[in-house]
Amino acid sequence: MGARRARSLRDARRRAYGQNFLASRAIAAQLVRQAKVGRGDLVLEIGAGNGILTAELARQARRVFAVEIDPVWVARLRERFAGSAFERGKLARLQNGTRQPSFR
Repeated sequence: MGARRARSLRDARRRAYGQNFLASRAIAAQLVRQAKVGRGDLVLEIGAGNGILTAELARQARRVFAVEIDPVWVARLRERFAGSAFERGKLARLQNGTRQPSFR
């Protein structure tokens, strides 16, 4: 598959899910500071996407539940956080848009 075709499929998926991604760690940190997320907080993040905000939330909150509907991004998030302290204790299971998410 050519690069143009791959880009076209990726763009179609982004439009289908209405995806826009935060790309700046500095902005993610600023958002978390302004939201006053603290050590005792439990956070539900809808649309975890590329995980930039997820990682910053996990640094500050007691626990983060990350929900992502796009199976491609769910796989990337699982890979990104595999084996990390985030995965073991601070991030709950990443869900891929199931109707009955499990927060075990």
